[in-house]
Amino acid sequence: MLSRLVTAPPRPALDRLIGGPASSGVRRAVAMAVPGDVEDATLLALLLDDLPVAVVISGYAIVAEPIERRPPSNGGKPHVDLCSGWRAGGTMMTTLTAAGALPVLVGPAAPALPGSSVPGTDEGPPLPVHGMRRWRRMDVMAEADRLLVDAWFRDSHITTDGEEKVVHEYELQAEVRRGDLTVLALSAEPRVLPWQECPAAASSAARLVGQPVHVLRQHVRKAFVGTTTCTHLNDMLRSLGDIVALDRAIQKAPADGGPAET
Repeated sequence: MLSRLVTAPPRPALDRLIGGPASSGVRRAVAMAVPGDVEDATLLALLLDDLPVAVVISGYAIVAEPIERRPPSNGGKPHVDLCSGWRAGGTMMTTLTAAGALPVLVGPAAPALPGSSVPGTDEGPPLPVHGMRRWRRMDVMAEADRLLVDAWFRDSHITTDGEEKVVHEYELQAEVRRGDLTVLALSAEPRVLPWQECPAAASSAARLVGQPVHVLRQHVRKAFVGTTTCTHLNDMLRSLGDIVALDRAIQKAPADGGPAET
């Protein structure tokens, strides 16, 4: 349940979210509360769109230390075949069945952020022990007839020893036709994922070729389910819908050498 939500500047319309869900259903509630922001893909809308993801991945901090390991918090019912990592017979399900608790895999140390075309990107404020952070970047570069897209995200966790460890990390490249914004090519590269079954879902990204980007948020939510998909990759694929707003910004950019990417 969402107990508190503060924005700067204040948006009273969002008060209706208080007392409602903080994961499933929150995006629908945001769309009803601030439809204009969702339509325009404002920074506020994008931050709120990540709220349910933040709630889901925060569970890693709860199970990260052996003393705190516990069964999943969904009424004791495992998410069988929800995605590639949760497949029946896979590492997570067999360990959960045998040990009665989710396995915990500690990822590699988080390296410096990959290069970005956006100036001023830094590592951000330090996180406390068991804090978690999601970085997300999308660069869109305009050519005569195409948009070239390079996107990336990372979820990381601060261990008891104060080290930042990567939990999930993906990179994605896409080509989008200018004009109708149809996906021409798309590939995803899994860099860090927790279980050996997870990377198999990366090839599902190619299923979006031929789709216009403005339908991707709805299309991925409805069509990308089951063991051929990855819930974290799906969030990244959904975010390609933001290309609409980024392309709009490119078209408004000065023609005399102004920024052609954002």
